[in-house]
Amino acid sequence: EQGRFPTAFYMNIPTFDKYMFAENTYFGYSQHHDTFTSMFLTHSSTEVENVSITILSTFQETTERLGMMSGISFRPFMPVSFKMLFSKTPLKEDEELIKRLKINQNDIRMMKLFNMFNIM
Repeated sequence: EQGRFPTAFYMNIPTFDKYMFAENTYFGYSQHHDTFTSMFLTHSSTEVENVSITILSTFQETTERLGMMSGISFRPFMPVSFKMLFSKTPLKEDEELIKRLKINQNDIRMMKLFNMFNIM
């Protein structure tokens, strides 16, 4: 459809070249806007499991962008949201990356200020 792009999301892969062995696979579509990109995806095995991912875009070209994934978790069964980091190139999985992905003091401050979880 106009403005929608087919999208596949592979979660918890052993390595980049073995993405087909992902723990979870989602299919759906993406929509790009001037300030953000939205993805709407459905689990390949469980149609009831839908997730949405929003990636902030800026007017500056950058190789990394923060985003948020929201949906239903089945372990345990409840609504969830995840802070995500998207990159055009593979990132080194080290303490610095883990630190960037964890909810930090600024995230908590913003939650208290706006009474909602947001990624900046």
